[in-house]
Amino acid sequence: MSQELNSEPEQQAAGAAKGIIVQINGESVSFDAKQITGSEIKQAAVIQGARIKLDYALAARRGHVWEWIGDEEPVDLQECDRFLAIEALEREDGPPCGCERPRTEITIKVNRKPVIMQRHVATGAQIKAAAITQGVNIKPDYVLSAKEPDGKWEVVPDDRWLRLHDCEQFMAVSPEEHA
Repeated sequence: MSQELNSEPEQQAAGAAKGIIVQINGESVSFDAKQITGSEIKQAAVIQGARIKLDYALAARRGHVWEWIGDEEPVDLQECDRFLAIEALEREDGPPCGCERPRTEITIKVNRKPVIMQRHVATGAQIKAAAITQGVNIKPDYVLSAKEPDGKWEVVPDDRWLRLHDCEQFMAVSPEEHA
């Protein structure tokens, strides 16, 4: 007996052998529509067998930055988009939505010096503070930039949350040098 699919995400997920394929927690999920809400992304992922739950928080990777996606927020899907769906935790020191991966040390580089971070997510200000604590010769008011895959540098505001990766490179320069 076939199950009736009532919602648009269920219909998309069932017939999604072609269309736009994205990654959610490393698993491929297909969509027929180019614009869909955060909630619909999670629903389709669950229907297609991704190991997430509907109450998980959702983030999309944009360059070096993970941007949190609200359930009703529209998302323009592109082939190979990467999403992260993780359990929401009640933490005062977590990212804006209260989500965080388990604690694991990660080593990044700030001005070519290794900096050990205790989490995979941090703000620009937290990266600078860790670098200062670990002896990198910078100040809290310095302008932080992240090296993009294409070799260009993108400014990281103090309040922006980033998903960090081992060996990721950052540069911090005085405001005068940046200008």
